[in-house]
Amino acid sequence: MEKTLAGCLRHNVFGALLVLDLDGFKPVNDRFGHEAGDAILVEIAKRLKSMTRTEDIVGRLGGDEFIVILSDLGQEHSAAQNKVELIAKRLITTISAPLPFDRKELKVSTSIGIRFLDTAAATSQTEHLINDADSAMYLAKKAGKGCAIFHEEAVTEAAA
Repeated sequence: MEKTLAGCLRHNVFGALLVLDLDGFKPVNDRFGHEAGDAILVEIAKRLKSMTRTEDIVGRLGGDEFIVILSDLGQEHSAAQNKVELIAKRLITTISAPLPFDRKELKVSTSIGIRFLDTAAATSQTEHLINDADSAMYLAKKAGKGCAIFHEEAVTEAAA
């Protein structure tokens, strides 16, 4: 993430950190077993990789949480925000598609927290940036799951 952030600062462009948590994963894992849960994790990882560019980073934080780091979203904040919103909507749609497993269709969705990687992020440690995106993700879960929330919205809501 440091490399992506450094590139964003050097080229004066926005990047974004997305933390995704699977909604409904635990019930599927409990009902159909760990093999089903593992199959979901593998398929979601494949879907995330297929939805991102080669310069972007996709990883699993642990459990049913994933991270996506998007680089070079442009120099203008509103355009970068529109791009991230579009990507988040596509990720939500793609992840929500049924997953075939053992003659069944398993379903999960995702809640996404988004933290811009910009000049304000340059002074933060990686762990703080992930925590910011994670806080936004929990707000997305609280808002009804299957949606995405920007860290800036989470800060505004917390202050209200």
